[in-house]
Amino acid sequence: MSTDLNVFLLREQMPSTEDWASAVAAAGYGVQLPVDFDAYEHTGYLPCKWRGLDTGFEYYSSNLTPDSANDPEIEPEQLKMFAAPS
Repeated sequence: MSTDLNVFLLREQMPSTEDWASAVAAAGYGVQLPVDFDAYEHTGYLPCKWRGLDTGFEYYSSNLTPDSANDPEIEPEQLKMFAAPS
């Protein structure tokens, strides 16, 4: 079984990989994220540990575009948060 999780945030508010790893560990998920990957450029499988076991997940970082409105995984309310002020 797999789960999709999308995180939407402004690039200038994107935490460092070290901050992400610390927050995930502090939340008690048992996941050890690597801190040596480029959160903006990395694409594809990202290895990590879960409760000491080797595992990983698919990781992608991209900008929202006008075509993002057609993405079924992105809710219209999420797009509104990132719309340019008119």
